[in-house]
Amino acid sequence: MVLSTMYRDHESMIKFLAIVAFGLIIASLIIIATTPPAGGYEISVYAAYPGYFWLFLIVSAAIGVYILVTQAFKENSSRLWLAGLAVIVLVNTIGLSSVTISSTINPMGWLTWG
Repeated sequence: MVLSTMYRDHESMIKFLAIVAFGLIIASLIIIATTPPAGGYEISVYAAYPGYFWLFLIVSAAIGVYILVTQAFKENSSRLWLAGLAVIVLVNTIGLSSVTISSTINPMGWLTWG
């Protein structure tokens, strides 16, 4: 009885963490969409976005890794590892293509100045 309650609580915690991670990813996409275009040449993409944008991506990636690791070492693993994998893939895609996404939304972005 205790083990089934612990399993259910852990599974609901993993689901909650996945929702938080996806919420942070959505917030990151909103930040990309609302960031004003570059006024001139910018040396670093890190300076183009606010610090909390990068914090959101790092926290989301950490949650995704936590979900993957905990699901990998469980005896009776569920399909929740797919949520962790999706979070990591989305974070990597956003991080690597944030320059292109920003330039597509704001035409005066990186691609026209760089």
